[in-house]
Amino acid sequence: MKNILFLLAIAVMISSCTASKDTTSSTRTKRSERKIAAQAALKQAVESRRYIVKVSRLYTPNGFPAELVPKFNYIIVDGEIASVSLAYMGGSFGGRGITGINFNGHTVTYEMVNDQAKGKYNISMKVAKGADNFDIYITIQPTGYCTVSINNIFIQSASYRGQVVPVTVASDKPAENKY
Repeated sequence: MKNILFLLAIAVMISSCTASKDTTSSTRTKRSERKIAAQAALKQAVESRRYIVKVSRLYTPNGFPAELVPKFNYIIVDGEIASVSLAYMGGSFGGRGITGINFNGHTVTYEMVNDQAKGKYNISMKVAKGADNFDIYITIQPTGYCTVSINNIFIQSASYRGQVVPVTVASDKPAENKY
């Protein structure tokens, strides 16, 4: 009788472990599917030149990181237009010091290289704001993590880190009234 109870207890434990394993594998599958979908959306956004770089860290000229608020520090690339709003710490070669890089401009050149072996993008663009030109270099990892470097003749080169977010396109359909 003890042997039967022992075998029954083992059978119950094995079946509960199997059910737990199935739940875990379906959770992993869902996570994997979301990750693949996010990477596909990122790839489509980068290749169509419709994305936002939310910058969360600035590297000072001496190499120390400064944490930033991504809501206020960004680069928006929307086709031929680039909007930049970034904190800045470094020297300026003009008449006065600056604490930020803020402008809207047109991309004069835009070169994108897709390193398919590593799954990353290397982007270099020249953005013109009037007579001023800014060289922006972005390296985007498959996860959306990126590094940014911005150069201009009036400032020291500045380096940033952040996350790329695809720009979503609003649909032409009116929103349905749910009430």
